[in-house]
Amino acid sequence: MKGEPVRRIRSFLRNNRGFIAFLLVFGLARTAVADYNVIPSGSMHPNILEGDVVLVNRLAYRLEAAAERHRPSPPWRSEAR
Repeated sequence: MKGEPVRRIRSFLRNNRGFIAFLLVFGLARTAVADYNVIPSGSMHPNILEGDVVLVNRLAYRLEAAAERHRPSPPWRSEAR
């Protein structure tokens, strides 16, 4: 009786490991590679309508962009502007 819930959970995980792996890969891909956004308002009405879905490519963002803003200035530039 004590080990019955544990056995059921292990059996469930063993039987559905392919589906669980798919969900994990899909979740990682959605957060790191691509995402979709539903347009909530008509602020861009001529081009995009309310309720349209826009696919966002997150790989288009460069990771170096944030680091470039904090790059120290070259020594030949004066600090006082």
